[in-house]
Amino acid sequence: LGRPWIFRQINAYLKGKEAVSGPSFNELKNLIREHFFLCVEFYGDRRTFPRMYKHLAWYLAPFKNLGYIMNEYTGVRDASAFTDFINRLYLDESNRLMLSDG
Repeated sequence: LGRPWIFRQINAYLKGKEAVSGPSFNELKNLIREHFFLCVEFYGDRRTFPRMYKHLAWYLAPFKNLGYIMNEYTGVRDASAFTDFINRLYLDESNRLMLSDG
């Protein structure tokens, strides 16, 4: 869960190819954005926000400070706020999830 690139990694392994790494943090943020907007198209705004909560937690689980970030996500109420939230998300020097001030 939260690792859709695992299939590319498994495929490379089975074919004896060089190990495929996961996405960079910026690539992960782009993936989260894409997932979010696909959910909006499919479910609509109202149903997307609670559904994305679990997916966002799975995507960000490897990083420190997840509780703080997920608490901040609960205040996101529209697509513009979601985009702003993801744009402000960054990793500090200790691999800790943070939100920039703006």
